[in-house]
Amino acid sequence: MSNIIEYMIGKKINYVTLTLIAGSIGTFFTVIGILDNFVGFLIIAGVIFPPIAGIMLTDYYILRTNRDLLDSTRKNGKLPNNAATPWINYPSLIAWALGSIAGMTITMGIPLVNSIFISAVIYFCLSILKNFFNKIPKEIKNDQSYNSSDGRHFR
Repeated sequence: MSNIIEYMIGKKINYVTLTLIAGSIGTFFTVIGILDNFVGFLIIAGVIFPPIAGIMLTDYYILRTNRDLLDSTRKNGKLPNNAATPWINYPSLIAWALGSIAGMTITMGIPLVNSIFISAVIYFCLSILKNFFNKIPKEIKNDQSYNSSDGRHFR
């Protein structure tokens, strides 16, 4: 913290002075009752952020999304460029939101584990559905003479 303050104001502050200031601020917040709300904040933070880990683990180890791209760029020692990876992954946002809500509302079990597991399962299902629906239009679009068995044309 002293390094940050030294960088911001350009002066080195004595550690004793900094400790007294930080202690006074902490004591002030304790007296006004911020700790009553702090536990709730920690619970919410503990349920909102863990679903991201569930989504990342599912994406990397189970779905193996972009695995070929990551392997090829790892050999070069570079990260993939922005054009090669999707900007927004909507299934992950939906899974994160639903996993967080489930972690806050389900009273059975451990909220953190519930949110990780539920977001991972939802992300897996949504990604499979997204891949399924993305393949259908490409197949139809690439085959302009797509006919049914009775000779009707579909477009």
